[in-house]
Amino acid sequence: MTGPIMQPNGSGAFSVGSCTYSTGMVNEGEYRKRWVSAKVTMKVVDVSTGRVLGIKTEEESRESKGKYGEALVGEHDLAISAYDDATVRLANYINPYFKVYNFPLEKVKLKEHSDNAKRAMKMVEDNKDLVAAYTIYKSISDADPYCAEALGNMGQISLITGNFAQALSEFERAAEIDAERYRNQADFAKARIADLDVLASLGVHPGSVPIAATDPKAMAKMVQTRGGKGDRYSVYAQTQASGEPVAKVPGDTKFEILEVNGEWILIRLLGGKQGYISKNDVRL
Repeated sequence: MTGPIMQPNGSGAFSVGSCTYSTGMVNEGEYRKRWVSAKVTMKVVDVSTGRVLGIKTEEESRESKGKYGEALVGEHDLAISAYDDATVRLANYINPYFKVYNFPLEKVKLKEHSDNAKRAMKMVEDNKDLVAAYTIYKSISDADPYCAEALGNMGQISLITGNFAQALSEFERAAEIDAERYRNQADFAKARIADLDVLASLGVHPGSVPIAATDPKAMAKMVQTRGGKGDRYSVYAQTQASGEPVAKVPGDTKFEILEVNGEWILIRLLGGKQGYISKNDVRL
């Protein structure tokens, strides 16, 4: 097999290689099994200098099994199927390729931060809002620098958005607290940084999504009114149910908490206004 490999800068390389396979038949009780073991070797040579840039060998096996009298897949077809998988891996050896990774977020164990951490998780799961979630985790980390889960989740979000150097810094800080849990993730971030250098040499620059704690409101505590959207609850200017309400707000609606005063909660209303709602009218 031969073929050109062209680089974006106009230079190139040439691939040469060979394909071989061995085959056999074995009996297993009332069954017969035919097997094929294929080997593909590729050599990549610089066109301008003749220098060998790399040699790679991949092996793959296939088998066909059936009872006596049943037809088995032929040797040639088994070999072709094995060659297909082996050559794909060889192609990935000389070209950038995609791989799927999972970046699970951890629950924050500290009770004092658990509510905000749940909000961050929900923002990711329901709204895919990584920026808001990152903001919350950073606020938790700022309040408690020894909260390793918050740092780890910041690192995961940084990885997802392609900010590998930022992820490395966050994982290394988390590893100072818990090396067993976060050292491997720091090493993973280092490997992704190294990948960027390889991609850059090929003229490929994946880029990243800017991620930073830019929304201070993301840490605001919220409260939700009871009932449904058709219900209305009175909001007053003072911590007492007297005089005309400053607003009547719908049920099943979230509001930002500005202050808690006994049995009353000061909430932010539309247009920058504010007022007190009774704790009996909300879910805490």
